[in-house]
Amino acid sequence: MAPKYSVAYLKQKIVSEVDNVVWKIALASLYSNCYKYSEALELYESIQDEYGVGVGTLQEIAACYMEMGFYEQALTSFNRIMELCEEEDEALYRAYRCDLNMYAQNLDAALEDASYLIKYLPISGLGYYYRGSAKMKQGDDKAALIDFDEGIEIDEEFAPLYLSRGELYHKRGEFEKAEADFEKVTQL
Repeated sequence: MAPKYSVAYLKQKIVSEVDNVVWKIALASLYSNCYKYSEALELYESIQDEYGVGVGTLQEIAACYMEMGFYEQALTSFNRIMELCEEEDEALYRAYRCDLNMYAQNLDAALEDASYLIKYLPISGLGYYYRGSAKMKQGDDKAALIDFDEGIEIDEEFAPLYLSRGELYHKRGEFEKAEADFEKVTQL
């Protein structure tokens, strides 16, 4: 018999079990963890065909596409998630989608999601981090610095804000300020 949770073992469970969705998810996850994204996608899509579209499988599909560098396909999955998710989960999925939009260089869409996060998560620096990062990528360093500063003011323990602000200071030749921000990151 194949070792427990090997590909052969999971395939055997899929064939032998009546309700095999758990085993299909386990195998798809194993494929994904082994960088076999095409195989994982095939299984996740068969799960959706058999059991219906769900937020969890869409999120896994988006993660596979993202790892493969297919950002537009990943965004398609995340846009579908946004249609299906509960209202209280929208900020979480907007944060994921914002990150994905940054990778895809869809900076206007990232800015829109970041502004949503600032409005609906007012005590978190996450939205300021994403908005500042998008503005920095657009070349608006002054506006990015304002966002990083505002984010740090409300969420002084959020290390990515210091890291990004430090990178911006370094880019501007303000090395002492950059070093201070990098040092702060090591303390958080």
